[in-house]
Amino acid sequence: MTTLSNAGKLLLLLLLLSVNIIPQFRADHKELIKMNYLRVYDKTALREFLQSDDSGTVNAALLTVANSGDTSLNSAVRNLGFKKHGEYIAFALGKTGSPADASFLTVKLMESTDDLTASAAYQAIGKTGSEENLSRLIILFLENKLPNTTGFPLALLNFHLRKITSPEVRNTLIRILTGTGVDVKLKAYAMMVLFRTGPRPEDEYFLQQYIIPPPQSDEWNLMLSQYTLGCYVKLKSFPVTESLMLALLSTPWFEIKINGISAISNSMFDGDQKVKIYAEFLKSDNRTVALHAAVNLKNLRFADSLTSAAASAIYQAFLDKPESDPVLKGALLESMMTLFPQNAPNLFKKYRDSVSVTSLASIISGKDYSSPENIKKLIALYDSESPAGKIAITEAVLKLNNDRKTGTDFADLIFSLLDSPLPYISGTVAAGIDSAYAKTNSAKISEILIAASNNQVNNPDFYETFAAYLTLAGMTGDSLVEKLKEIYSTSVISSVRSLAGVQDGTKNNALFELIYNSAFQYSTAEITTTAGIFTVNLLPQFAPLSAGNFIYLALTSYFNNLNFHRVVPGFVIQGGDPSGSGWGGPGYDIISEFSPLHYKPMMMGMASAGKDTEGSQWFVTTGNYPHLNWNYTIFGEVVSGFGSVSGTGQGDKIISVKLRN
Repeated sequence: MTTLSNAGKLLLLLLLLSVNIIPQFRADHKELIKMNYLRVYDKTALREFLQSDDSGTVNAALLTVANSGDTSLNSAVRNLGFKKHGEYIAFALGKTGSPADASFLTVKLMESTDDLTASAAYQAIGKTGSEENLSRLIILFLENKLPNTTGFPLALLNFHLRKITSPEVRNTLIRILTGTGVDVKLKAYAMMVLFRTGPRPEDEYFLQQYIIPPPQSDEWNLMLSQYTLGCYVKLKSFPVTESLMLALLSTPWFEIKINGISAISNSMFDGDQKVKIYAEFLKSDNRTVALHAAVNLKNLRFADSLTSAAASAIYQAFLDKPESDPVLKGALLESMMTLFPQNAPNLFKKYRDSVSVTSLASIISGKDYSSPENIKKLIALYDSESPAGKIAITEAVLKLNNDRKTGTDFADLIFSLLDSPLPYISGTVAAGIDSAYAKTNSAKISEILIAASNNQVNNPDFYETFAAYLTLAGMTGDSLVEKLKEIYSTSVISSVRSLAGVQDGTKNNALFELIYNSAFQYSTAEITTTAGIFTVNLLPQFAPLSAGNFIYLALTSYFNNLNFHRVVPGFVIQGGDPSGSGWGGPGYDIISEFSPLHYKPMMMGMASAGKDTEGSQWFVTTGNYPHLNWNYTIFGEVVSGFGSVSGTGQGDKIISVKLRN
């Protein structure tokens, strides 16, 4: 047998990988990048780019076609060499195609393709295919005529998200999950789709084997366990034994522990020892784990009443938490008041001043603590609170008003909050007013919305607020909707104009030059936070405007001292908002830059309120979340400091961002 030298093996490896390492966008692709920025596409120029002899240029043009949404170039896209550009052809057709394109891609799948191309083709079929395409895809897969890759479950998911399904989807998922010799990666993706499409109680017979990952697990075993636990959460059932609880308590994998807590807390507890083990989660040195356990504590169910020994274990965990952590203390207080209703009044009286206003607002907006005195004290805290606290108080007022059972008239306060210059407050109120209240107070609401829209029409932070205004206006009558759209059509902010249906390509050219000139200037970013340091490889070849925007802002120290305002354990950490509310940004918006990259753990993406509404907020995923693929911009990947990312809690700060080549 002939063997390859090391050099030969390296050359072969490079040849095998070449389709995936060819650059896409480069600094010399300014014309393509600007087309995307303006959302104005020169079809003649695009056709020329698609015919380039340079593979990177063709791939960049395919990404541009995909983001244009223009179907008129699909014929030219299909005529390109599939072996060379298959992943990008599939992506472009997946964003712009039709059932005919799904049929084209199914034929291509039956030919030899690499895994990334097969994955993109499968996903595109799911995004464009018909019920007939779905049936044919399943038949061909079960007949082993299609690649046995993770793309197949993703196709089923994409069909499901478009409400195209059949009984064979579930049957096929079960065959994959119960089959012998099936690759764990394929099982992991199949479990993710089962979780997304809805598990059934009868699935528990095979779910149990995947709860705890093997000792030497890779990311696919972890993903399989993560979504297995997610299925149990949806089923609100879990085989909660002491040995299984101890295994979850001792697991070294953060995401398994987090999902395990969620699954456990939906189960029936039938013994003191299980309660005591749960109390150990509350005592965790990892604040995120302890907080997640505290939030979920209220969901515990007991076969009999809690014994004094079990109750004592929970009380002790509560008392051990420092007064200096009002968020954790507040989450525990809410759960304790639910678990021990007979002691709730005393608990509330004793600890109300040592918990976060978010917890306080949640408790007071409940039926038992909404006395005029408590409401007055809560509202008095508004002016001195953080954005999160202000939002919590506002939501509590809306809930109390919508319940209409407190005897308190909130009208003046609600109108004042609706008229707030803070977008996150005005938007929260607009989204929280019910239709009955809107109709009764239509004149006052119309007055406020028109004035606020005129005052803030050029403020990009108000995009989500304006969208909420339109929904609220629809409750009062079509004439107000049209008046607001007329105002939004005059905005200098393209995303705001889009609310009025205006797509005119008018953008800030000076801003484009700043962002474009930054895009390829640095290759990595070292982000120092109060939770540690992590390093990101920036990906301007896939998202030049997003990477350039991040670099441009980082060079001005924009991100320094900003909070991670949103942390969902096991899902994402999110920062970049100067207001700390989730509604803020840099004073302008940039476009979405979708690509065929996958949202695996440690991918860095742009947060948005819809297509082309990105600004300065970004997130890092802490698990596999394929449902985000193709729908959110990816512009970076964390390559070191994974523990710092996973250990980030809500309220941790970004200290600095250092850019390097």
